[in-house]
Amino acid sequence: MLFPRPPRADRVRRDPSGGEGVKSLNLRRWDEAMADDRLDDERARVAGTDGKRSAGGLWWNRFARRAVSTAAVMVLAAGCAPRSYVEGVSWTLRRSGAASASLRGVRGYPCLRLDSFLLDRLNHLRHGAKTHDPEKQAEWLPQELPYALTRYSAERGDSVLSPPDDPHLRREAFRESLRQTLAAANRLATAAYDNEFDRLTPNELRGLWRRYFPHEAEPPHLREVLRARFRRVCSRQYDRLMQQVERASSVDALARIAREIVDAVEKSPKDHHGRGPILALVARSIDVPDGPLDHGGPLVDLYVPDEVLTCAAHVERATEGGREDELLLAYAPVIVQERLPSSDYPPDTDRIGTVRLEGRVDHSKVRIDTAVPSVYAYWRYAWIHGRRHLQLTYTYWFPRHPKLKRFDPEAGRIEGAVLRITLDEADRPALFETLLACGCYHRCYPSQALEEAACRAFGGPEPGKRFCVERHRPEKLVDWIVPETVAVPREEQARPLLFSRAGYHGPAGISFRLEELESRTIREQSRYTIRCYEELEHLPVEGGYGSMFDSRGLVRGANRLEGSLLGGTGMLRAGHPRARETQLLHWDQYDFDDPHVLERSLRLPPPADGGALVRGAGSRP
Repeated sequence: MLFPRPPRADRVRRDPSGGEGVKSLNLRRWDEAMADDRLDDERARVAGTDGKRSAGGLWWNRFARRAVSTAAVMVLAAGCAPRSYVEGVSWTLRRSGAASASLRGVRGYPCLRLDSFLLDRLNHLRHGAKTHDPEKQAEWLPQELPYALTRYSAERGDSVLSPPDDPHLRREAFRESLRQTLAAANRLATAAYDNEFDRLTPNELRGLWRRYFPHEAEPPHLREVLRARFRRVCSRQYDRLMQQVERASSVDALARIAREIVDAVEKSPKDHHGRGPILALVARSIDVPDGPLDHGGPLVDLYVPDEVLTCAAHVERATEGGREDELLLAYAPVIVQERLPSSDYPPDTDRIGTVRLEGRVDHSKVRIDTAVPSVYAYWRYAWIHGRRHLQLTYTYWFPRHPKLKRFDPEAGRIEGAVLRITLDEADRPALFETLLACGCYHRCYPSQALEEAACRAFGGPEPGKRFCVERHRPEKLVDWIVPETVAVPREEQARPLLFSRAGYHGPAGISFRLEELESRTIREQSRYTIRCYEELEHLPVEGGYGSMFDSRGLVRGANRLEGSLLGGTGMLRAGHPRARETQLLHWDQYDFDDPHVLERSLRLPPPADGGALVRGAGSRP
């Protein structure tokens, strides 16, 4: 059977290979461990002023803070760790390269980690008390409104629910939204730190113990003891933070908590953008619309998805889903990989595989095992006109990008390709995006029904554009490229065909038309395993676990000459495959993980016009 029936929601399998079983993480909440350090900082800030805040004292404080920051950098560069255990763990993780680049840390809040969706939510909450835009309010209010109505009415003893414009209800909805956002951030931190502790080498663990617990004998299970102590600290910190949320008496007080957290968010590798006239020249000469795509030659390999989602037993997954996991399985693509009758590169170059690490935990190498085809999948949410839409993302890996011409700066080890599907409110595909894992060659394919809705709403395409959904962004170097639309069948959960070119590995179009396979010769048909994306950051290796990515989110050992040639533009390793939450599109002009990137980059009609991925917009009869 070529396309298996849609799997059930509970078909999630734990793979015991390489692990000891699922860990029982019972991380609770937030801590007082930083209190002494903060008190010392406050004393240093007012030192020499006798408690008086004179103009000279303020100038001296600013100078002193800068001097202290400079000294801190020099101390860290010299190899001296911070004196707080919590800060020391974070510092050790960064210094060793074990820290994950796909999540942002929060200075002073080790119990929190943020992805793009949660950071965007906190940004809305910090301004929530001042905004009156219904769409902006909708981005934090709808989820929490039923809960807040019930809770507030119960507290007041009302038999009738309060109206949505009730100021007390607004405060409770705001509180519940902040509560849920911080809880999600704490779950991300819990899973991230647990996986990162597993990536520390024995020497790094012993260094932590000797630095912060010098008067205690080293325990036999050092990793677990250090992990447990870190959990307790984070648990107390999170508890204190949630107590602040519960005690807040107004929306303004809740917004201040969100503002304090956002102001302490650490930088991400994708904050490093390329710019300048050279980059503009390259972008406008290369990233141009290419018309309808060539779906490849007549000889292909077919990769058909498995019926279950497989997660390694040793991997902690922060976002367990029910409906989301079911849809992730249901829409997993059938990959139609073009094969050449003969080529100058190794035959396994055009085969997808499972990511492995070879060597030792302190010196490992990434290898793609093409004998075991795998696709790594995850789901997220995006905002479109104030409505949440589920996005399903699938990433698959090739052993290399071969040298296809005499001078080929794109050639190198390890190549990744990505498909993202955005669903409408009826959970049907409405938008498809394809790209390479470096963020290169991004293309967008709207459903025909969504394109028709955009034409009804806007009257036609913009000048110089071919499709109604295309938008001109004058402040950007290039606009999004829409090669063609996709006819999505009305049948529930039909699997898309994803075409991939030989050698280049760039996705070459989406289709649901099975006739496209009739004119092709299927050389080999394989079934691939749908694996949790989190596995890529927690791969078994001799001596422990390691990540496919370094501390900047770049695939280890996958350098490209292209990155050196464009280094002067400010781009971070152009052409280098990278992890989720670090991918930038169209020459660093767009953030792939921005929850608003679709509505900002395309003309998507609002719900009132029957568009914006409303129910039924993703499919057609």
